[in-house]
Amino acid sequence: MSSASCLALLAAAALGASPQVDEGWPERARILLDQGQPRAAIELLKAVVGPGAESRERALLLARAYLAEGNDFWALRTLQSLAARDPGDCEARLALAWIALRQKVRDAARAELEQARCPAGALAARRSFLEAAVAAAEDKPSEARAALISGLSQPEVYAEDLAALPALRRVAYPGYVPPLTARVELSGLWTSNARAGSPIDPQSERATASAGGQASASLRLLLPGFFARPILEGEMRAMGYGAEESRDYGTLLLSGRPALLLDLLGGALVAYRFEALRVEAGDRYSPGPLLFSNAHRGELELALPRSMTIFGGAGRRFLREDGRTRTEADLGLGGTLRPASFVHLMGALTGRAHWSRNAAYDLWGGTLLVSAEWRLPRRVSIRTGLAGALDRYPRSAGYFGTDEARRDLLLRASLGLWSPTLAGVRAGLTYELGQRWSSAAAYSFSDHRVLLKLVWSYTWDPFTPRAAEHPGSLPLDWGLGTEAGDGAEERVQDMLRQDEALQRGSTCVER
Repeated sequence: MSSASCLALLAAAALGASPQVDEGWPERARILLDQGQPRAAIELLKAVVGPGAESRERALLLARAYLAEGNDFWALRTLQSLAARDPGDCEARLALAWIALRQKVRDAARAELEQARCPAGALAARRSFLEAAVAAAEDKPSEARAALISGLSQPEVYAEDLAALPALRRVAYPGYVPPLTARVELSGLWTSNARAGSPIDPQSERATASAGGQASASLRLLLPGFFARPILEGEMRAMGYGAEESRDYGTLLLSGRPALLLDLLGGALVAYRFEALRVEAGDRYSPGPLLFSNAHRGELELALPRSMTIFGGAGRRFLREDGRTRTEADLGLGGTLRPASFVHLMGALTGRAHWSRNAAYDLWGGTLLVSAEWRLPRRVSIRTGLAGALDRYPRSAGYFGTDEARRDLLLRASLGLWSPTLAGVRAGLTYELGQRWSSAAAYSFSDHRVLLKLVWSYTWDPFTPRAAEHPGSLPLDWGLGTEAGDGAEERVQDMLRQDEALQRGSTCVER
């Protein structure tokens, strides 16, 4: 109790009067906590006198304030005192288990969960989710899956617990695919070199700066099934430039992918992909726009434990210039990692090979991509990325204006600041630097790009319980990436597809 409160009590006792009870303290404490003032809430709660001084509500609010202040020691003391009065107190035991889990004391977390007596509904779902989180931390996916199924069988779940569901599902079901996923991205941009990333052979080696815009949209639909569930995917990507001398570098890519999701290991996906690429530029035979290429590919994705994925594909790509038509194959390994609640890492390593009708376009190469998202206060985040591509054209000596076989090395770095999600929409401001070094001088370039992005993401799962508002005093901040709850989180494969524009311009994939 603060010194001011003590003096008030002493004065009241000396005058023979009863201390005045502030009956509005619970609501005032919640307002202070919602405003991010835990120290003020603690002082208010310590000053409570009268019937509420030893109440369960005050203890839970005080524990919440201590947690918000980062004082786990006094939060534990407060909750343990509450649990001593009622050993089966569900909310107190769940909070104790959550703190133990956060401190990586898993045996203590299990012991607290075993003692919690939770009524059916949102609190029972929270207990199951915490059991799933403990099993996930112990690398027991089957146990995590059983606990998650139990939690999802409840009619409702607290909203902050639903935010943790995507992260828990990634462990329990490595190949989990929501029944419906949609994503739309709109960008305004400025580039110092519009020909960087163009699939056509540039008519000039001179870099042309330009403003422009790009848009992409994707839809993934999972249909019901038993051992094999059909998936339908569609995607559109468009890019255009405002400067007159850069308009030929605009592109439109359309793709469709029917697939089957098989219940093998963590989930296996077998798919057929069709792509069609249109360019704004014409050629010596026809004015633009032209159908530049189309592709037919078989693809495979295999989900592995620890959020890893093997993916690959092979097929035939037909280009407008017949000598560039090729058979292609690629294979890669990617994954995600959360070393801390505020850091999300993604990475992928891929290799590829092309066998073209014109042997000068045969290619062996690989790409390494790494991306990191750093969560800041108020749900703002910073994204950083680094991509490198190395390609060799073993039969191209004398063809690209050089006596030796062509070799390309490209590096690209990016840094972006992203807003919190509002109604499924995030805004980001990104700077990208790209540099390619080629043994064929005409194919070297550097590029600076600034992009202002708006991204809308949506997922829908009819088997997810409805969200319930938390009526109690101790909501939990899971720290598992609330942005994932609205579908904003990308898969490794999505990151690679967004990088295909870089590949088209940097390694002559479409040249």
